[in-house]
Amino acid sequence: MGCSSSKGENVVAKPEPATKEQCQEPKPCLYWFRGSPPSSATHEIALMCLGKDGFDTKEVDLYKGEHKAEAYLKINAAGQVPALTHGDFQISESRAIQQLIVRHSKKCELLGGADLKTQAKVQQAMYYEAGSVNTKIVSIVVPVIFGGELDEEKMKETLMPVFSAVDTMLSESKFMGGDCMSIVDINMVHNLGLFSLLGEEKVKTVFEHHKHICAWFKNVMMCEEYKKCVECTAETYPGGQSEKVLNMTKICMEC
Repeated sequence: MGCSSSKGENVVAKPEPATKEQCQEPKPCLYWFRGSPPSSATHEIALMCLGKDGFDTKEVDLYKGEHKAEAYLKINAAGQVPALTHGDFQISESRAIQQLIVRHSKKCELLGGADLKTQAKVQQAMYYEAGSVNTKIVSIVVPVIFGGELDEEKMKETLMPVFSAVDTMLSESKFMGGDCMSIVDINMVHNLGLFSLLGEEKVKTVFEHHKHICAWFKNVMMCEEYKKCVECTAETYPGGQSEKVLNMTKICMEC
């Protein structure tokens, strides 16, 4: 018949071999917002661990309510940033994402390295930073961001004991979790970045009255790998938390 071959050849076309791009696993995608401290910390950690070509980003503008859009709620039902997707895998909560990225990249010194006791110290510091520092700074600063009046007395009552406690912790170690920089330090830097929205003079006061916090901040920003990630993020996403960190660096160096 007309559609047969007299030589009995296979008329089914052979599939083209997959290209290198088709064989590659899709990149993880970080959903974040430049004005969010946990988001910015996570973005910087991803840059440190994965490199700028190792992940994709999609910025979710909280001021425009994009975190409440139906499409985003399918990624993170809590409607918060950051979130991370990798193929069908989805995860939220900044510190969980950060730990996943660090372990995937095998830069485990950012989690305390191989020593179990050092790891435990980093975990202890991380729980303290997230539960006792970040939450209290957020409670004072975020209402002001959205138009509220700053209660100076409440701010002092709430935050000055926190800064004093952190200063005491840092009198015993170079970084928040011990003698090596970890993801806790990066998150703590961004807590101060959030606090700086109340005014640069308030950050300067913290540095001037808490010498161990000032020395710690300088040590963190002396890490060239981290500083380059902050600078890259600030340049690419101006007006965000990374830019605030660079501004604080200038203030700290003058103290």
